[in-house]
Amino acid sequence: MAEGKETMLREVLRPKKVADLVGQDDARSLVEGWLRSGDVPRTILITCKFSAGKTTIALLLGRALLCHKPIDPVTPCGKCGSCLAFDEDDHVDFQEMNAADKRGVDDMRQLAANARIMPMDPHSKRRIVLLDEVHMLTPQAWQSLLKPLEKPPRHLIYIMATTEGRKVPDTIRSRCSVLPLQPMSVQSCVKLLRRALKGTKLEDQINKEQLALIAKTVECAPRSALNALEQVIALMSNASRGGKAVDAAMVNAFVKQAADVPADATAAAVCRFILQAQPGPALRAYNDNRTEADYIVKTMSAIMRQAMYICINPTLADGYYSDKIDKVPTLAKRPLREVHKICQLLNDLRFKAATHMMPVDDAMDVLIVEACLLMAPAAKAAAESKEVNAKK
Repeated sequence: MAEGKETMLREVLRPKKVADLVGQDDARSLVEGWLRSGDVPRTILITCKFSAGKTTIALLLGRALLCHKPIDPVTPCGKCGSCLAFDEDDHVDFQEMNAADKRGVDDMRQLAANARIMPMDPHSKRRIVLLDEVHMLTPQAWQSLLKPLEKPPRHLIYIMATTEGRKVPDTIRSRCSVLPLQPMSVQSCVKLLRRALKGTKLEDQINKEQLALIAKTVECAPRSALNALEQVIALMSNASRGGKAVDAAMVNAFVKQAADVPADATAAAVCRFILQAQPGPALRAYNDNRTEADYIVKTMSAIMRQAMYICINPTLADGYYSDKIDKVPTLAKRPLREVHKICQLLNDLRFKAATHMMPVDDAMDVLIVEACLLMAPAAKAAAESKEVNAKK
């Protein structure tokens, strides 16, 4: 890989025009429509899961709106003072604030007061304020934003972004144009990773299946996927500098290491034992790798979703995670109600962990036993069916 390109891939590959946005076709069409019509909403709320591109969308809007000599309403020139300032993350008329750090009423009043200042760049007609992680704001801070968001000055655009859209008050949401971002598909995530490798000597060494493994392991979060790819590249570079020939088997091992496959294997084993109502083996499998509790629960959630799809219709299941459990005898009995309940238990635990209500490790043992008890009737029926078939 070219010197310097292997570091900070997420920054190198961050798109600089809306047309280059990967995996968000609906959002791209909506943003392009705003820009081409010249009717960009003055209050925008971007909602998405972690690492889906909310900051990227805000920056793309800023680049297009503040460019001095745009090629067209959607495409910035990439050469003017405004575009170069965005390249340096230092545009005077694009203000970014993280509500996780400044979440009080005084912070929001100060933000609103500063935002009313006219553009400082003599070529700019707009000022853009990006308020990230807005779900962290206090109730009083939300109240202080009602008037500024209802009728901002003509030169001002507020962009709010959050991974917890349901926590945004209705009184705020009703004042915004909502731009929901969808989770990136595996295909789109692989496309992004292939773009990162394009034109490098590693392009032919890391195949599509290996990139798909990275994508699925990080739930297609672009930033996490690029971080994992950087790790693979670093491991390959270290091996080459050490005089080792980097063959296909070594690349595969590096990809599995970066994708944290050992924790994947633990999650799959726990799920298989749960589906067979075997609490002892399930607990032992979890205890062997419980230092990765958060990741294991996240992966178990994905695997059990696939078990639910298999119960409904096996054709709905996705190959990567379903391959880990599709031969479990219990699933032949289609215990949809029980598997659905286990999915809910896992989702509840992930939510409690994300909101700091409960550490994952404190509740995991109880969850495993409860899940095994739920599956016990189906496991018994599967065992009896096997006995009957054996006697025939």
